[in-house]
Amino acid sequence: MRMALTVLVIAALAGCSTAKPVAVPSVTAKAPGANCPGAVLDSEQVRFGKENALAGALIGEGKTGLILAHMAPGSLCDWLPYGRAIAERGYKVLAFDFNGAGSSAFTARKNDLDVAEAVMFLRQQGVSAVVLMGASRGGTAVVTAGSKVDPPVNAVVSLSAPAAFAGMDAREAAAKLAVPVLYVAAELDGTYAEQAKELYELSKGSKDRRLTIVAGSIHGVPLMVPSVDLEAGTAVTAFLKANVPS
Repeated sequence: MRMALTVLVIAALAGCSTAKPVAVPSVTAKAPGANCPGAVLDSEQVRFGKENALAGALIGEGKTGLILAHMAPGSLCDWLPYGRAIAERGYKVLAFDFNGAGSSAFTARKNDLDVAEAVMFLRQQGVSAVVLMGASRGGTAVVTAGSKVDPPVNAVVSLSAPAAFAGMDAREAAAKLAVPVLYVAAELDGTYAEQAKELYELSKGSKDRRLTIVAGSIHGVPLMVPSVDLEAGTAVTAFLKANVPS
């Protein structure tokens, strides 16, 4: 009898339990920039976007913002040296990880939507002008996002971008771009120079479209390293000075 009563009490308690299911975190526990070699202490580590899924590093101060979108594979770490250098010129820089890369959670969203989230976040930081700059897949993403973001960004810089990548169509986007745009690629870097020329030709609606084809075969972010290629960096600097000075 005592055993039967005990069973009944346990069953009753189980039926009226007030315990709640444990929520599964929607973002990775990694700190932004955790995968970067060396310290990122000179930057503010941030999370933003839907459910704070995206990780980024903010560098510098100023009313003109510069968003840096990385290559594949890669992460915000790739852009930190350039980000630090251009922040010293008065830009507020946001280097970030696409969803599923670096310290960002995987959301299955297209990369141009991540760029749009980065624009929204940077504007919330008080910047009055925004430049999008991306390399390789990041270049495709900034061209695609640059044709959609509202209010429009102020300029777009695309390095070594494929005309299409992971569901993004830079050809269609380039034809809709109304803001200043610069395409940069190395002449011996596969077909990227030809794709840069194609996107340039499609960008007829841009207020200031520019194309720079440099010698060699360097791809993406390394084009912005002065010891690797001076011409690409000079072209970007001149473009920013003309369209979105710090």
